[in-house]
This record gives sequence, C-alpha cells and structure tokens, in this order.
Amino acid sequence: PPPPPPPPGPRGGGGGRPAGGLSPHDDDKNSKALRRRIARNLDMFPKVESDLTVRTDRGGMVSLVGFGLVLILLIAEVISWRAENRAFKEHIRVDKSLGKKMRVEMNITFPALHCDDLHVDAMDVAGDSQIDVEDTLVKMRLRLDGRPLSGAEIQVETNKAAEADREKRAVALKGVPEDYCGPCYGAHVQEDQCCDTCDDVIQAYKDKRWNWQGVAEVAEQCKREGKKGEPKR
Repeated sequence: PPPPPPPPGPRGGGGGRPAGGLSPHDDDKNSKALRRRIARNLDMFPKVESDLTVRTDRGGMVSLVGFGLVLILLIAEVISWRAENRAFKEHIRVDKSLGKKMRVEMNITFPALHCDDLHVDAMDVAGDSQIDVEDTLVKMRLRLDGRPLSGAEIQVETNKAAEADREKRAVALKGVPEDYCGPCYGAHVQEDQCCDTCDDVIQAYKDKRWNWQGVAEVAEQCKREGKKGEPKR
C-alpha cells in the first residue's frame, strides 16, 4: 500500500527554510564577514605570526636603548615643566604707597628769580599732583653776583619787606570802604573769609595749592593794585 501523507504543518504559514534561499540570520553573518574582510584589507599594520618571528640579542639591545631614551626624554620634560611653573608665580599685591608724599632733594640756584615765586609742582605715576609746593623748601637769598646774603643782611631785608608790605596794603585799601570784604574766588576756607588785597587772594590760592597766576589776571583786587601775577625780579 502507498505511504501515508505527511501531517499538515502549523497554521499561519510554513516554518521551514524556503528551497534554494537563505535565512535572515545567514544574511547578517555574511554581511559581518564582508565588513571584517574589507577592514582587514585596509589594515596598514599587518601582524606576523609568532612562529615566523625571530628574537635576537641585537634586537633586545636596541629595544633597551629605545626604552632608555624614552625614559630620559620623559624625565627631562617633567623637570622642565616643574622648573617653568616654579619660575612664574602669579600673585596680587596691594600698593600701599598711594597717598604718600615724595621727598625730592635738590640744590638749584636761580640768579634772576625772586624767592617768593619759587615753588615746586610734582605729579606721581597715579596722577596725583601737588601744585605750588613751597612750605617744605629751604630758600636762601643771593646777591646779584651769586654770593649768599649774611644773617644780618637777611634780617634787614626782612624788615624792609615787612614795612613795604604794610605800606602796599595801606595803599591798596585806600579808597576802599571800611566794611569791604573782597572775594577769594573759591579759595576761602570759611564762608566769611575776606581777601581784601591781591596778596590775600594769591595767598589763599597758594594755601589751596592752586595756580594763582591765572586768578591774578582777573581778580578785582589785583586789577585795582595794578598787579598781573608776573614773577618778581
């Protein structure tokens, strides 16, 4: 009798491999093998089988020398890096010298300049300026030939100058009302301070360490007395 027919397969499609075809798993394996073969062909550093390699004493010595040179270069770079970082250190320091006065030592002779017009103007690196510095100057009167005056001659000159100042003040205030209070042009210390003469205005400006030659050109006291703020001789 003929053999019985094979049992029917499960429903929902056949579960066997199609005749003459490949499964998805085989396709994935073939693609991976193809990629590995392409990467192997692109390898620029082909490996040599261990059975084909030969180790020699000369090769070992060259390797030791190479390792020694690498170690020496590494140590040299580390030492150089530490030396450079040790030489340069960043830090911030507060300059506490600001506001201090600068001491200037000098010995200069001015044959044709009056002592009253001698002063110093100084400016430091921070831009702070000291104008009309004369209170710390030591001045010495000289004759016209350059020889210094004696103490007695200086005393006589001082008395003459004081008498001349009193006379000039009396002349400057001549014709001025008794209750006259001249302006100090911003150089007053107190609100009720008066600058009756040109010398008072100039002295007020000197006390403020301001430029007094400019105000001498416009002050009403200096115009009345005929003074222009020019240096004395």
